[in-house]
Amino acid sequence: MTAPGRSFVANAVLAARFLPIWLATAVLLAVAAVITPEALQHTAWAYVLPYMTILAVAALGQMLVVMQAGIDLSTPGVISMGGNLIVGVSLGHDNRLALGILACMALGIGVGLVNGILVGILRLNPLIVTLAVGLIVSAYSLRYARENTNSLQVPEALYTWALGKPLGISTVFWTGAGITVVLALLLRYTAAGRRFQAVGANPRAAWMAGLRVQAYVVFAYTAAGFPTPLPRSCSPESASTSTRPSVPRICSRPSPPS
Repeated sequence: MTAPGRSFVANAVLAARFLPIWLATAVLLAVAAVITPEALQHTAWAYVLPYMTILAVAALGQMLVVMQAGIDLSTPGVISMGGNLIVGVSLGHDNRLALGILACMALGIGVGLVNGILVGILRLNPLIVTLAVGLIVSAYSLRYARENTNSLQVPEALYTWALGKPLGISTVFWTGAGITVVLALLLRYTAAGRRFQAVGANPRAAWMAGLRVQAYVVFAYTAAGFPTPLPRSCSPESASTSTRPSVPRICSRPSPPS
């Protein structure tokens, strides 16, 4: 068999692993079309897609950790803290929005780095470590929200961006799709990405090949934490409702007083 033929067979075998997922999705859509056809209309997708994007971005970070045989249970706490932090740091002003976003990224990187050191270098149990770190971050998030965000609202620029709909689809979705494509290309077509996959597939063989396994584990947790605080955004429909949580979300604004 020629090289192109072997490559085609290998790609077909790789794609076949995901065939059950596509079949299950097709069945789900067919059942929804019969039982609740309204769920497949544009209005329903406009509401669901931003929330799907939130989960997808969080899942991308979790994927990096799982590829290194780990797990990260601190994600919910970091997402919650990120939503409060961007409001508290920006103070509702557009000129402080960049500072708020940087603070969120620093939070995610810091928490991820702590998880990575405890798991990758100190060899502690990732389930216990990340759960404990997540609970600590969640507790501080509640305290921070009570002390800093109750009387604040989201900057106008971020609110406007989250409500945008290029080509009729939420900006949040396009952003998540872009992050997904970039990450897939980095993992598949760069030397660093292939080394990262090799360490996760067989840490012992990677160590024998001269790769620093612990560094890749630490990097996985750190990279997973980097985008985690930012997805705490909600759909335009939620942003336009009159009922607001006591702590504003990233793309929601409190209703003006009547």
